[in-house]
This record gives sequence, C-alpha cells and structure tokens, in this order.
Amino acid sequence: MITISPYAKAHRAATARLWLDSFKSIGIDRPDDTTYADLEARLADEGEARWDMYLGWRESELVAFLALNHRASRLDQLFVAPACKRQGIGEVLLDFAKEKLPGGMWLSTDIENEAGQRFYEKHGFQRGETIEHPVSHHETVIYFWPERDCVTPKFR
Repeated sequence: MITISPYAKAHRAATARLWLDSFKSIGIDRPDDTTYADLEARLADEGEARWDMYLGWRESELVAFLALNHRASRLDQLFVAPACKRQGIGEVLLDFAKEKLPGGMWLSTDIENEAGQRFYEKHGFQRGETIEHPVSHHETVIYFWPERDCVTPKFR
C-alpha cells in the first residue's frame, strides 16, 4: 500500500536522490551532469516556491515524488524509485494528481522517454505537439488530460 503525504523540507535530500536515480533509470541517451546537489537546490528554489509537492511512501520507504503546479494546471514531476517501478505506484500518484487537478492538466516528457509516453497514454492522456524544452533544449512531448484543444502551454 502506498501512502501519499505532503513534501517536507526535511525530506529534500532523499527526494533529490530518488528524483535523480529515477531519471537516470529512464535510459535517455544524452550527456547529463545533473547532481543530487543540483536537484536539492531546484527543490529549494523552484519546487518549494512554485510546486505543490507530494511524496509516496511504502511503510517508511520513500518510493515516489510528485510535483504539481496548480497555477499552470501542470503535472511538473512524477518519479518512482527505480526498484519500485512497474508496481502500480506511478498510477497511484497519477490518480492523486487527477484528484488534485480535476479540471485537467498538462505535462511534458522527453521524446526519448517512450515508457513514460506509453504510461501517460495508457492513463488517458492525449498526446499534443512536440516542442523544444525552453531550458534544456531537448525535444519534449506535451500531453493533456483530459483531451483539450488549446495552444501549447507555457513552461513557467
């Protein structure tokens, strides 16, 4: 059973570790020198200022991280610990996000993240256009839930 709780600053380091480990497990073939310290700083700056963040727990083990941007109706981050993938944890967090943003949301995922794309499509997200990410400049696919006809949303 997964328990979802609000993010707390006390879990910043553990959240950054889970986030980076999960991202690296996706297998995107691109140089990336992001460190745990970089993600801790991002959590402190961007995350704690702009996102509503939640942590997924299995008993006392941190197994997932979710970040929502309510102002932009955006699912900003959804990461599951590599050892816990394909166990339904991502689905639990995605259902939680849908409850928090019942009017709909959008997200982006790396064009190379085919498993992520299949996951979102399986759970009712509609594929939008492919655009260049404004910060990292890699190609990213925009997804909407539920399906909507609108222009590409802003990242910030």
